[in-house]
Amino acid sequence: MADECCPQLNKEDWDLKFHHWDKRAFYVKKHGLFLHMPIGIGKAIKQGMEEIKQKGYKWGEPYMILQEELGAFSARELFAIQGLPEDENVVIFEPRDLYSKYYHGSFAGIKKQINELLEKRFPCFHDISGNQGNK
Repeated sequence: MADECCPQLNKEDWDLKFHHWDKRAFYVKKHGLFLHMPIGIGKAIKQGMEEIKQKGYKWGEPYMILQEELGAFSARELFAIQGLPEDENVVIFEPRDLYSKYYHGSFAGIKKQINELLEKRFPCFHDISGNQGNK
């Protein structure tokens, strides 16, 4: 894990999949964006991983880091951890059902991937550019 921060994701585990989560804890690390483009994300991930280790938290299964945009200029990384610790840097997600889409490509291709996820889950959706999807 020299320069690489994170293990590779298995596409089959995440591409167009349904997930049910019970209560889950995520360790939070903020970082900047410039017009929605990440700035310093690698540094934030490495710092977050180090802070998790220093506090004695264990990684949650499956291993995951989510990104939550707070606006055009800020975001936070959410690192899945075990247990439900009381910590100002930890957020707890209530039980929920989620659908995931695996994407490893350029920023320009994200819109197409979102529309594919929506088409699979909601056949009568309107795509994110305002066009009506499949009926």
